[in-house]
Amino acid sequence: MEKKLIEWFNKTGYPFELWTESILSKYDFNSVNSSLYKDQENEIFREIDLVSTRSWESEDGQTVFTIKLIIECKKSENPFVLLCNKDQKKCEIQLGEYYGIEEPISRMLFNNNSKSIELPKESGYGFKLTQGFVKGDETCHKAINTLIKSLNEHLNNDKEFLEYYIESNQHSITIPLLLIDSPFFELKLDNDNKLKIERINSGIVSTITHLSRFYPENFLVPIITKESLENFLKTLEIIGKRNLDHLIQNPLCNLKNYEKTKIVLVDKEKTMPNNGSN
Repeated sequence: MEKKLIEWFNKTGYPFELWTESILSKYDFNSVNSSLYKDQENEIFREIDLVSTRSWESEDGQTVFTIKLIIECKKSENPFVLLCNKDQKKCEIQLGEYYGIEEPISRMLFNNNSKSIELPKESGYGFKLTQGFVKGDETCHKAINTLIKSLNEHLNNDKEFLEYYIESNQHSITIPLLLIDSPFFELKLDNDNKLKIERINSGIVSTITHLSRFYPENFLVPIITKESLENFLKTLEIIGKRNLDHLIQNPLCNLKNYEKTKIVLVDKEKTMPNNGSN
């Protein structure tokens, strides 16, 4: 019976989830397995594989910066394929795309040189994620929708606790992440309109969905392979330290000054001097 259970277990995605949690723990992330979130579209509760958080705190304990990862794990013998346009875009995640407390976190990122997270080398940027050798895109579609719905739920919860976050000066960034244990490829047309396929370590799928909080704007989902996870977490460690330093050095960005500061967007065309030049 034990042997049969192990054989069955190894065919499921559970070993990958347990491995992922162990790697996150190695980098001081605290994880909750099979976390529940409310699917607002269908009014039912569903599971997300992992919700992991790590915080960086000032020496006096008066300032905290937290990164929260909402992770969906997918293990498959079939490769994942990212369909890309001809023009390769720079693969980085703008932190402004994902945040916990809207107005304060936007203020914190204002004039901050750590506003983006670069993905590991050999990354792709595409408009659609699919799987090779299978019919339909149900697996990819379900994974992306799960991440979007779970992210929306977590951001809504953050708003409800805004007063507590302001009082304790806790800043947070929430990032959805699709983690895959399978071969990963980028597929696009070259300059001669011939199909070109390359293996990649990570990527970003940019999709338009009615589930996005900014519909009809594109929603970005970073995709990290199992082999690239540790490099990605090392990058987050750098980002976390830099943003904490930014908050310490720029008190006006802190949540404690939330009601004292405002960011005013200025129309550049109206403020530029009219000297007759273009």
